[in-house]
Amino acid sequence: MCKIVSTWKASVPASDVLMKEQRGFEFKAYIQHLRLHEWNVSDMPNFLITQRWRMRHLLKDLVLMRLLVLPLSHVYLEKQYWGEMARGTATIEYGVNIDGSAFSSHPNDPLGQSNGNLKVFFFNPTPLTFLTLLSSQFDKVDRDYVYDPDILSHIGKAGASALLAEKTTMFPPNILLQHNVPVHKAVQMVGEYVITFPRAYHAGFSQDSFSCIGFNCGEAVNFAFGDWFSWGAMAGQVYAHSCQMVILPYEELLCKEAIILSKSSNYGITETASESCVRSSFVAHIESLNIVLWRLHNLEPSITYSAVSQGIIICQLCKRDCYLTFLECSRCFCHTCIFHGK
Repeated sequence: MCKIVSTWKASVPASDVLMKEQRGFEFKAYIQHLRLHEWNVSDMPNFLITQRWRMRHLLKDLVLMRLLVLPLSHVYLEKQYWGEMARGTATIEYGVNIDGSAFSSHPNDPLGQSNGNLKVFFFNPTPLTFLTLLSSQFDKVDRDYVYDPDILSHIGKAGASALLAEKTTMFPPNILLQHNVPVHKAVQMVGEYVITFPRAYHAGFSQDSFSCIGFNCGEAVNFAFGDWFSWGAMAGQVYAHSCQMVILPYEELLCKEAIILSKSSNYGITETASESCVRSSFVAHIESLNIVLWRLHNLEPSITYSAVSQGIIICQLCKRDCYLTFLECSRCFCHTCIFHGK
């Protein structure tokens, strides 16, 4: 984990950006229960959409409420958070994965015009905004869950993989410390950046220095270096096995990165570790496709090669994203990936 204290300061508040620069901005709020007991199938309603808030009315109300409360320490708020988690009776509203950004486009806003603007960070990825009340929690974990018997009895093994993606895990860090697992903690203040890294559990909760009606607007963006592609390939296999669509178009990203690498002035002369990972991942991927295509040639199907991409085709059997190759049925014109060719 890395925390960056930025020297760029926003002159336009996030509330003004969302209310004025993005007119008609709305988001869906989810009910989130704060508790520590085991997750089961009866918890599914906790993640249903409860209502649609109009941003203008919500922000105006919260700005007025903030004037009526006193600031509290982060230590006190964290203690209160874990107390609520232990009691297991509180619920909060959480706006998660909202398309859009609270970075201002105003030419006089220092932060919006800087390289710290997530809208232009790393070749303009899509930022996601999180609008939370006090104690809204987030968590990411390598999902290595065991299928719960109650889940299997309700939806069956076929549906369990899809349901696992909705499970969340939150537990006190002292459990890890008691088992000699390193734990690092950071308090992210307004205008600061926190970078998390793969292969590690990271979790947290929103806390505001304005008592129990705290309101937070966070923003996140995903970026990766070349060594991500080997992990992306394995993740794609897992998604295809459970018939789930990938979040990122792996094959398209890999091809475009390989093209950029081939056009680099340093190509074939010097190579960074990240570039080496891109090259090796691309070669391994093409080799895997060639093996399957060779088998298909022996079956004498009608194979057509095109120099123009057909875009991303989604396999109708395993939901794999097909950018380089796909199969089309001559009768029903359904599309599948080449790994289903027999």
